[in-house]
Amino acid sequence: MHRKKIGLLWVICITAGAMIGSGLFVLPGPASKELGPLVFIPYLLASILFIPALLCTCELATAMPKTGGIFYFSDRSMGPRVGMLGGIAFWFSIAAKTAWALLGLAMFFTLMDPYMPVYQIRMIAIGACAAFMVLNLLHVEVAGRFQQYTALGLLGLLALYIVAGLFFFKPSNLTVSDDVAVLPTLTTTGLVFVSFSGITWITDMGGEVKNPSRNIPRGLILSWAGVTLIYVASVLVTAGLLGRAALSGSVTPLSDGGGAMFGAVGVVVMTVAGVLAFLTTGNAGMLTASRTPYAMSKDRFLPPMFSRHSRKGVPSVAVVATAIFMVLILFLPFDAFVRTASSLELITLMLACFAVLFMREANIKNYRPTFKVPLYPALPIFGLLVYGCLILSQGWMPILIILIIIAGSLVFYQSYSRSRIKADYAALHVIKNIIGIKNNEHKLNEELREIIIERDGISEHRFESIIGSTPIIEMDDFSGSRQDLRELSKMISEFFGMGRKDLSRRLRAMFRKNELFAIPGIMIVPVRTALERPYKLVVVRTKGHPRLDDQGVPLSYIFIVRWSRGMKNFYFHSIMWLVQLGERLMEADEDGSMARNGSEDHGLLWAWHTKSSRDHYIRPTRFQLEENPYKAMRELHGRSGPAPIQPGR
Repeated sequence: MHRKKIGLLWVICITAGAMIGSGLFVLPGPASKELGPLVFIPYLLASILFIPALLCTCELATAMPKTGGIFYFSDRSMGPRVGMLGGIAFWFSIAAKTAWALLGLAMFFTLMDPYMPVYQIRMIAIGACAAFMVLNLLHVEVAGRFQQYTALGLLGLLALYIVAGLFFFKPSNLTVSDDVAVLPTLTTTGLVFVSFSGITWITDMGGEVKNPSRNIPRGLILSWAGVTLIYVASVLVTAGLLGRAALSGSVTPLSDGGGAMFGAVGVVVMTVAGVLAFLTTGNAGMLTASRTPYAMSKDRFLPPMFSRHSRKGVPSVAVVATAIFMVLILFLPFDAFVRTASSLELITLMLACFAVLFMREANIKNYRPTFKVPLYPALPIFGLLVYGCLILSQGWMPILIILIIIAGSLVFYQSYSRSRIKADYAALHVIKNIIGIKNNEHKLNEELREIIIERDGISEHRFESIIGSTPIIEMDDFSGSRQDLRELSKMISEFFGMGRKDLSRRLRAMFRKNELFAIPGIMIVPVRTALERPYKLVVVRTKGHPRLDDQGVPLSYIFIVRWSRGMKNFYFHSIMWLVQLGERLMEADEDGSMARNGSEDHGLLWAWHTKSSRDHYIRPTRFQLEENPYKAMRELHGRSGPAPIQPGR
């Protein structure tokens, strides 16, 4: 279940496929009744209004790339009661929009039989739901590949439609005779706002995304920008092709636009595009929605059966439960469930904004997103105000249904989940910070630390793979002089991929300013590069040369590390691992065990796996990440051994 198989292309295809659906192939017609050819303006405004939630989601997903999405974010930021509400709201909103897409897919069959009864349309939608359920039960890669091919096909057809439409549309159809009123524009913006829902769905699969620090924010932002361009361009081209009267009366505007260009062939092509749009939304919904009950079950919010998964890593029970949930939604009154789904979607967007505010204000040490919301806190607060107003504009029926869902969630939490959950969340930290109570609960901080380790690939196995190929240089007469540093730079510059003169200059500057880690017998020399490059290590054995400071402690090993900002967390961890390795090497040199048991080629690995009597450090996996590595080393040695020398500035 937790194997990371989703790359950047999959993130884009899932996110874009979730957004492009009825909002493009159905809504432009009714939306144009008030604004005519200027109907593209509400689409642009709706896209802009999604920015706060988009950026907040990017921050949360890079700090906590875990399966569960909004459920996980709201639970860890505002507590289990809000987490329960966030999980149910997220699950229902995804399932409802997916059911809507399946119903839209079934509506295309009315082109063959315009008098098809409603129950047959529902049966076709149920059949499509069953097909997607089977597809997702096969394997996540099967569903992902299907999503990738259908989404790319859809985007290709839409690009063709936009480019071809530029040669056929009539500029006279875009003229506006009346002044555009503000109220109709805002009302229409609220109508088409749902078109962009689905942009946060991929966070439900955050634990399955490869390199989430890079792929999630890039995928979300690229999808948002690309879909915005497609929406605005497609609607503008369609308005130019059909004119106000034909557009406002159309229930299949893009198909009609295709017909205006190429006749029956154009209608068929854009109908195929519409089918692909609903297929991508349906598959994306089934793929992502099932992860919410899975994550809630793993955290004991729901019964254990929802966290069961097949041998192929598919949360099979959660997939089946989600499919059943979608079928039940198909029998609800259309207008009621669409408005309710939109309102619940807006609630999840508000929860994302709230989560960022609480996580930031809690000052939790290991909350370290690689993407941060700009204009904080103004942007999240602006999002809360906008989404709150849009919820109120939905009418009293969705609000009543939401209140019923909230009450039901709280009752279920109190009766089932509460006794099974030990809560620690950011809001508690905020309250304790405000009233001045020292916080002794570190569960959330420890959990975030483990997430960082998994996210950034920080592990002893990775360190072992590095030292297995690390060169060892013998420099018995090394004293840190200009000549020694020049000679050392000449030997390691090619391995580090740096210019010899540049490396020599930087080493001289560090030795001159004493910007080095120093503990008895060991010195660590960090060389940070501006370019993002892999972590590299070189070991210099000095055979007990007098140390380079005034304490006169013999220096046995110098570790020269090349690192960049992208490797910051791994580098901070490696400081302690290098100290452990150095002490084991010194003891092995003293008792001769290195010569007896390890060749020079494999001596580092041999020493790393050998328990030393000097080992008094805590395990690397328990090491707290710090922005200041000197402080981290000082605190570490203060607990377990001699304090290192902090370099002078």
